[in-house]
Amino acid sequence: MYAITGITGNVGGAAARALLKAGKKVRGIVRDKAKAASLETQGVELAVADVQDATALERAFRGVEGVFIMVPPNFAPAENYPETREIVSVLRRALKAARPEKVVYLSSVGAQ
Repeated sequence: MYAITGITGNVGGAAARALLKAGKKVRGIVRDKAKAASLETQGVELAVADVQDATALERAFRGVEGVFIMVPPNFAPAENYPETREIVSVLRRALKAARPEKVVYLSSVGAQ
């Protein structure tokens, strides 16, 4: 199984479709299950988590072969990027605890 953040967007959605087409199981990590209801009908398991919630992310990352992380863009960051630093810290804690075999991190800025 592969866990994907940003699954309701262009890039995360494409990653999910490719994995499903290859016969892989997919866990979509979403903030709002209702927004991803159509994915569930395609066989995607949904997990609710936010990039600022290490506990929820750890649960979503646990037991998967790989994780695809795409963090929502922040086009007006504060000086020294405190928001980004916090998200990276949360992701690091969740990944360290869940220990997936593989992780891919893609910036959402310019990913379209």
